[in-house]
Amino acid sequence: MKRNQLIENLKDPMIIILAALLIFLTCGTAISGCRGRKTVIALDAAFGGEDTGYQGIINEADFTESVVEKLAVLLTDDGHFDVVLTHDASTSATVEDRVNKIKQDGADIVLSIHATGTPDATRNGQQIYADIPTKTTHDASLKLANCIHDAFTSDTWTPSVNYLYYQPFDDDSYQIETVASDDTNDYQLETWDMMEKCDVPVVICNQIYVTNQTDIDTWANEAGYQKAADAYYQAIKKYYGIEK
Repeated sequence: MKRNQLIENLKDPMIIILAALLIFLTCGTAISGCRGRKTVIALDAAFGGEDTGYQGIINEADFTESVVEKLAVLLTDDGHFDVVLTHDASTSATVEDRVNKIKQDGADIVLSIHATGTPDATRNGQQIYADIPTKTTHDASLKLANCIHDAFTSDTWTPSVNYLYYQPFDDDSYQIETVASDDTNDYQLETWDMMEKCDVPVVICNQIYVTNQTDIDTWANEAGYQKAADAYYQAIKKYYGIEK
């Protein structure tokens, strides 16, 4: 096609309209794709099924699954998020299986809800754990951990934000070391297995002691599960700067 003929064809109104329509559709699809992707939140109820976790006045798995179930509803209904669960309710899964699910589902952040227990029935409270300072995901994880801390803090409930390390003694034993989040030393020790294996920010919350009656009375009931879910939901919204 000669150059002059090409120029004349480009002046054809129909060609101009079709070209404009093509540009509009192409750009519109790209913009829609960018806006359409929701943030993927992976929720991990640490135990389930036959793996009950800590056993006390209640089982850890019963508590964590109840909170995760209510939080998943809040996040799904919000519209900004896609929620994925690391395993179905009332089933157990290894850490490796849960991490693989997190990666396959393209999670942006991971919130793993635990409980803990101890022979000392007077111990109570909530511990929030962020990725250790040597991980590339540390800053984002610590930001979310602090948002969770603020969402739960009240006159009667004061969580702590920490890092957790495993201090090995031999092949069969180790000691857990917990340090406050302002301790950024490199201890050259391993942390939670899920945190070691995930390449996105992870926050792990030991929300209650299942061996403490006050914690149970406060959180291990329908009102408490919902209150906990609401706090996690508000924390996640704050982390992402969502005001509504």
